[in-house]
Amino acid sequence: MPIGLNKLETKKFFTTKSILQNFRFYVTIIDIPNADKPILPIIQNYHVVSVNLPDYDFKKETQRYGPLAKSFPILDYDGLELTMVLEEDKFGTIGSLVHELKQRVLNKNGLYTPPGLNSINRVIVTVENENEIPVAIYTFKDTFFLKADQTEYNHSGNESVKYTLTLNADYYSVKFPISFQ
Repeated sequence: MPIGLNKLETKKFFTTKSILQNFRFYVTIIDIPNADKPILPIIQNYHVVSVNLPDYDFKKETQRYGPLAKSFPILDYDGLELTMVLEEDKFGTIGSLVHELKQRVLNKNGLYTPPGLNSINRVIVTVENENEIPVAIYTFKDTFFLKADQTEYNHSGNESVKYTLTLNADYYSVKFPISFQ
């Protein structure tokens, strides 16, 4: 037993320790259609298999004042890339989503769509605890489609069809509905 710990402290640690499992999340895509944007198919919670949430990165900047140096953080920022893996259903919903997102960037005539018309209004990632109570809500506003990785169809496998989508957001907000105790 480690020095300084007795059985009561160890028991208390393991009875009060809580872990948030990484599978307790769901993604909601909110898009307000208009005449210039194709309507996106509805994505259900079971479509999104995984999501990687980006965060802001900082780099160190150093300013010299004679023999002294002062360092401080500077935002190293080139947009936030949100990556999601989506699993296809028997209706081709995710393939249709990828197609519509591509058409938002390049229309049917091969022309670029203006940035205000090719964005998705909101992508919301909600993380829940074991009681299905939201503990964190990440909202990415005005995201746009960057890419979809290659999709594999294979006669020798028995795997589901998955698409990896990368979206870009200029910023995000996060709320923690449960107060820390």
